[in-house]
Amino acid sequence: MEPIGNPKKEEKKKEYVKNTKDEKKIEITPDMLKRSKDRDYREDARKMFSVAKESRRRYDWEWLMRDLYRRGYQFSRYDPTNKTVLISSRNSVKIPINLLWSQMRTIKNQVTSFRPKWEVMPKGKSDESVNNARYSGKLLDHFYDIFNLRKLIKETIIQGLLYSVGGPWQIGYDPDADDGQGEITIWMVDTFDFWVDPSATSLDDAEFCVKAVRRPLDEIKKNPNYNFYGDFMHITGEQQLAASEYKQFLLQALKNQISYDNSQEGSILYECWNKVRVGKDNKDEVIEALKDNDEEVKDLQMGEVIMRVVTYLDTLQDPLKVQHIRRKDFPFELYQADI
Repeated sequence: MEPIGNPKKEEKKKEYVKNTKDEKKIEITPDMLKRSKDRDYREDARKMFSVAKESRRRYDWEWLMRDLYRRGYQFSRYDPTNKTVLISSRNSVKIPINLLWSQMRTIKNQVTSFRPKWEVMPKGKSDESVNNARYSGKLLDHFYDIFNLRKLIKETIIQGLLYSVGGPWQIGYDPDADDGQGEITIWMVDTFDFWVDPSATSLDDAEFCVKAVRRPLDEIKKNPNYNFYGDFMHITGEQQLAASEYKQFLLQALKNQISYDNSQEGSILYECWNKVRVGKDNKDEVIEALKDNDEEVKDLQMGEVIMRVVTYLDTLQDPLKVQHIRRKDFPFELYQADI
């Protein structure tokens, strides 16, 4: 008599069960959970940037055309066939006279023709208040000199005339500066390299903003504040010069920045600031995140706004740095004309 059933199938079944019993369980550590959560933060930041970039694309085009006009390329035109801009400074016998740049230069020089000065008013009539106001004014004059604010103001004026917004200026604090005594920092960010929540009517009203600037790859790799997983020395740079495609065109067409050798390798460094509100569902998580960043958690209120800062590269799945800071405003100042 033939045996009942298929012995081959039974052998496979037994072998499968045996393998299941011998299978090792993977232990999930707190570091693994943190890495997974940081990846989620990076993906959220990347989506925010994608939305803001797509929303501002039309304005980037307008800024490009204004900048070309300012530089003397009044006869540049768009070629719909190749989807490129044809740069030409003259057409047949026409010779343009660039009055626009002359007027812009006059305006920016007029703004700083006299030394701008802060007047600090004392809070009271006591001698201590008066002296404090006087020393505060001298300190601000000192900052005007060491940060070369005269030049930054001129650049801001030019940006305002071209793009209708100036800056932004990023204002921060470096505790390691001045031999460990600490010092404030001021950076001028190119308007092309800064994106704001497209649904906001002002920077204060925005839920997020993103700064994307090209930095040398060696600087990124050797930054002690960045966290890399695995062997990061194999990371290579990218040929992209700017996150904005129209700024990329300006750099390549006007400055001939096309090829880079290994010593000039760089990458676009993204820094996303977004608001996080404290609620019942995330209060414990927010407290732990603030403690990890040495932030004060005392009297943390429901509904309070804190900042999550995600720094990342497009070429890495893991973010370079994730911070939670107990502040409700962005460290950027955008300058617009009074309406």
